[in-house]
Amino acid sequence: MSRQSLRFACAGIGCLLLAIAAFFIRTNGSTRLALLPVSIGVVMLVPAAFGETREHANEACLRFRNAAFVCFGLALTLLMSVLALRDRHGAIAQRLASLGAACWLVAMMLTFCFAFYASKRRAIN
Repeated sequence: MSRQSLRFACAGIGCLLLAIAAFFIRTNGSTRLALLPVSIGVVMLVPAAFGETREHANEACLRFRNAAFVCFGLALTLLMSVLALRDRHGAIAQRLASLGAACWLVAMMLTFCFAFYASKRRAIN
């Protein structure tokens, strides 16, 4: 098994454990038993974040930067469309504003991922 396939397997198992924990918390409520799959899932995601080469770090850095740029652009477009509506308190405006806020939050999270890979790229070089 190669290092990259091992990293993908760890990431898949970690995501699966986090999804199971989310489903368990949703159905049974928050308990101490739910901490076990959450903590194991987070630990399984750690190998997916480390051990990259210079080319992979460059690609990931550019990918997250471009994705954040697209999300910020979409959020601003949705904001302008809400401002262009006559009824800014209507149902359509509320839905567009909620979608714009969601795009803005995703873009902010992508910006943190971009900063992580940019610092990793500088450390490798």
